[in-house]
Amino acid sequence: MAMKIHLFRSLANLLREIAGKYRVPLSMDENAREQFEITDSVKRALIDAISTEFMATGLRENNEPNQRGIRLEELLDTLNTFDKKSHARL
Repeated sequence: MAMKIHLFRSLANLLREIAGKYRVPLSMDENAREQFEITDSVKRALIDAISTEFMATGLRENNEPNQRGIRLEELLDTLNTFDKKSHARL
């Protein structure tokens, strides 16, 4: 079952970037570039990819999140808290 998720443009762009880099299939609404249909398996793959990217590019030398890390955390939080019964606009 696919879930629809709506993201603000900056998070949508980051999601597309990560999906492309890690070859996670991402279904988009052709008329709304910030709307995605995500299955449970794609959601899990995206969470894994975002987590990997966070470890690779999202931390400073002192292990605190850098600006990219903060955005990746925000994207992870969005996917982790998304409820199948509701539509998220984040």
